[in-house]
Amino acid sequence: MYGQSSSSQKGRTIKGTVSNLKGPLEGGNVILKGEPEGTVTNAKGEFTFPVALETGDVLVISFLGYESIRISIESMYQ
Repeated sequence: MYGQSSSSQKGRTIKGTVSNLKGPLEGGNVILKGEPEGTVTNAKGEFTFPVALETGDVLVISFLGYESIRISIESMYQ
């Protein structure tokens, strides 16, 4: 998983790409742990999370046939 972040007023808008060794994965689920918010990767494996995230939030990325992974959102200014 490769991700980039950019600033927003209440948190960060997270953009990223879900892929494996063969390339991008279309249709991967990206959700905020414990919440209903989420999105699905496009044909290029790309996603933009629909709500601003805060430090400590955890994204859960899942795709049929693969183990889910969790990615913690870290502070931009440490």
